[in-house]
Amino acid sequence: PDISTGTLFGFVVSISGNRAILSSHLDDENETNTGAVYIFEKTYNNDWHQVFKFQASDYAQDDQFGRYVAISDDYAIVGSWLDDPNGNASGSAYIFERNDYGYWQQIQKISASDGAATDTFGRAVAIDNNIAVVGSYGENDDRGQAYIFERNDNGDWVEVQIINASDRASNDRFGISVAISGTYVICGAYQNDDDGSNSGAAYIFERDSSGNWSQNETQKIIASDGNTSDYFGWEVSISGNYALVGAYGADNNESDSGSAYIFERNINGIWEETQKLTASDGESIDNFGVDVSISGNYAVIGAWKDDDYAKGNNSGSVYLFERNSDGLWYEHTKITSFDGSPGDLYGRSLSISGKNILVGSYQDDDNGYST
Repeated sequence: PDISTGTLFGFVVSISGNRAILSSHLDDENETNTGAVYIFEKTYNNDWHQVFKFQASDYAQDDQFGRYVAISDDYAIVGSWLDDPNGNASGSAYIFERNDYGYWQQIQKISASDGAATDTFGRAVAIDNNIAVVGSYGENDDRGQAYIFERNDNGDWVEVQIINASDRASNDRFGISVAISGTYVICGAYQNDDDGSNSGAAYIFERDSSGNWSQNETQKIIASDGNTSDYFGWEVSISGNYALVGAYGADNNESDSGSAYIFERNINGIWEETQKLTASDGESIDNFGVDVSISGNYAVIGAWKDDDYAKGNNSGSVYLFERNSDGLWYEHTKITSFDGSPGDLYGRSLSISGKNILVGSYQDDDNGYST
């Protein structure tokens, strides 16, 4: 209800069951670009309504609180990548919890134990119940790393492991994207150069039976047909034994039409690429794969610059894929906004939980330019 011009509401979204969190990282209510996030909940009659608006307890100009958000049941994490706790743009994140009375409260502010200026800790965040992951792609000349936090018996969130790629190099930007599901974490490094400049890679980490996370990956994954400027790993998602990685710059005979890749963990613990996904109507510069999300047998993939014939240039769209009984994923539905118009960029952010899909359209102009 308080959205105004240029706040970019819906730039990043996350959904978990009947709760959703949406960012507005250029919100100016306190000072310029301090940022804000909104919690919505689903009611008994299937309506979604706003229940809380959050801002950082120690907000400051240009912190961009809400640049990335994630939610899991009664826990939410909000990144503030330009906050300055350990130097300019070192970054921080905030943990929120929902109490027994249904109220959300900021519980803790977290930052990297080895944080330094321009690390951008909080550019990517993920949470699964009592475990959170925070990416810091700017660390060490944009080599990047990520941090795992766990909630202890006292309710405190404690950094338990710093993770990074065993072969990280300058400008790989490991940690540009992070995701977690149970005992698995995946981190993207979209500027890795294994298959050409900025072809991209992703890294999977696993938690052992003793509860420990390894510092380096258990497996590095790349696209079977990776190429220059694919940006594989720009966004990642994981659900159980399935991982989904976007490569929005992949060409597929059409420049930057984009693609996404499904990886499955086999009985030997090896993650194998099982399928490449593309849009049935993909065209040049659609950027299919700019955001991805997977939940069980469903996957959703955004194509924010799709020029849907009914909506217009860069109106954007989302594609729903479903895994059938033979283990293959097929395109089930193409989704567009009922009120879409040119330049909305519908699908730049998305999230799936069960059979609920949340899609952001941060340049929609219903309440002013780029509200």
